[in-house]
Amino acid sequence: WWISVGFQEDFEAQELTNESIGVDVGLKELFVASNGTKERNINKDAKVKKLLKRKKSAQRDMSRRFKKGVKIQSAGYEKAKTEHLRLSREITNIRNNHIHQATAKLVKTKPMRIVVEDLSISNLLKNKKLSKAF
Repeated sequence: WWISVGFQEDFEAQELTNESIGVDVGLKELFVASNGTKERNINKDAKVKKLLKRKKSAQRDMSRRFKKGVKIQSAGYEKAKTEHLRLSREITNIRNNHIHQATAKLVKTKPMRIVVEDLSISNLLKNKKLSKAF
């Protein structure tokens, strides 16, 4: 059995404030907005640090169990690989969720425009003095 329901709703345009927000993307903080909003970097969180440590351990296990020149790897290797991928996915999901929540909080202020600086974070990380902030 299937049922399908449709309805039509009229949407009213959102009233935007006549405010412009500039966003400074950084390494120490995720971003700092011109209205004073600061968002913390999720990589400094204890849970993420713990997951990164476990991911590093799983990577070592996987590397140690890998047999060069063998087409079918051992069950231990496959188990370590699965654990590594699971931890990678969990860390990625936590980071994406944090970014989504931070940007949603910024957009809920309903500014007329949001301006973001154009910086390459990877180039900032190459600078040894700046990468320590990360």
